[in-house]
Parts: sequence; structure tokens; C-alpha cells
Amino acid sequence: MPTTDTRDMKALKKTISHHKDTISDLRDRINSMTDDIFVLRKELNNFKKNVASDINELFENRGT
Repeated sequence: MPTTDTRDMKALKKTISHHKDTISDLRDRINSMTDDIFVLRKELNNFKKNVASDINELFENRGT
């Protein structure tokens, strides 16, 4: 019986190790995506400001 327990323990340890690696990879990906979202939000806000500025300039200069 101890042999089966040892095999089961090895299989369990292997599964746990695999899950730890997967979780680590997922955490890294989430961190990367969080950074990307932050950059995209900043770029989107800059884009909105630039578009608003361009539209204001068009309306101010349309009578001239």
C-alpha cells in the first residue's frame, strides 16, 4: 500500500507544481494586461483632448 500512496503523492505534487506554474503565468499576463489598459486609457484621453481641441479650432476659424 505505501507504493500507491507514494505514486499518488508524486502525482499530486506534480499537479500542484503545474498549477503553481499556470497561476504564475496567469498573474504575469494579468499584470501585463493591466499595464496595457492603463496605457490605452491614457492614450484615449489624449486622443479625446486632441479631437476636442481640433473641433474647437475648426469652429473658431470657420468664420474667417
